[in-house]
Amino acid sequence: MLRWSSSTAHGVLIGGLARDGHTVVLDGDIRDCAAMAVWLRRLVPPAQAMVFYDEGYSASGPLEAATQPRTIVDLFASDPIS
Repeated sequence: MLRWSSSTAHGVLIGGLARDGHTVVLDGDIRDCAAMAVWLRRLVPPAQAMVFYDEGYSASGPLEAATQPRTIVDLFASDPIS
């Protein structure tokens, strides 16, 4: 797995790309994870389906070209962040 970390507005975002090249793992504040996911979505052709989900797959949502970080934050935050 390719791993990286970056200082962000809300702490540190840790990420990784699985060996199969099909899974990106993000660990950090949901706002930073959402922003990174939306940025990655812009790099992948629209015809390729993408899904944002948590480790336990207790919540998930499609990651589409028009998805905004706020949509992801609201889906995963038990107490929406303002």
